[in-house]
Amino acid sequence: MMKYLCCLATTLFLLSCKEKAATPNLNAAFNQDFKLRYAQSAGLPDQDKPELTVTVDDVQDNRCPPCSLPGMAKTVLSVRDQQGSNQTTTLCLGCGTALNDSVVVLANSRRYVLTLRQITPVPVSASDASMKKEDKQVTLFVKR
Repeated sequence: MMKYLCCLATTLFLLSCKEKAATPNLNAAFNQDFKLRYAQSAGLPDQDKPELTVTVDDVQDNRCPPCSLPGMAKTVLSVRDQQGSNQTTTLCLGCGTALNDSVVVLANSRRYVLTLRQITPVPVSASDASMKKEDKQVTLFVKR
């Protein structure tokens, strides 16, 4: 019995060590649109010595064009500066005055404007509204 439990524990341990396939991080330029997926990061202007690193922490999309209410799409972003200081911000499309599609971030002793351009794909049917956040793509623009 003890031998069986030991084998089971070892198997579970080895399975838990399996590495997940990560979405690769990318380089992005200031003042140009770039696209990120959930849990993906972009180094601006590059990953080797980023001035800013933007990471998509969450994507929520309850838009439903065929429905009577248009809904909204929002993303939660982490913004890390050169010193490693981290800020979290939420950008939203279709939220009215509650949340904006742009925000000013102070980092590295300067101002950056982050703008959410779009979240794709846009649902075209009620069944699309339940699409996983891992399947969404966020288009951002960072003005320096």
